[in-house]
Amino acid sequence: RPHLAGHLAAALACRCFETAWVLRRKDSRAVTLTQAGRAALAAALPGFVCDAPAPVSRERPEPAPACA
Repeated sequence: RPHLAGHLAAALACRCFETAWVLRRKDSRAVTLTQAGRAALAAALPGFVCDAPAPVSRERPEPAPACA
């Protein structure tokens, strides 16, 4: 499955956390793509489609710590 890795992925993830486009799930490595994140990524990446299933947990995601 195609994916990003390395410095590019880290920089993109950091930006997504800073803008709250992506939120970390409490006590998990899982993340939630917010509606704002979907819109921003769709605008920046023509053809972007999020094929992730809807979140199962009802827990509220928490903001990620600042990136270094």
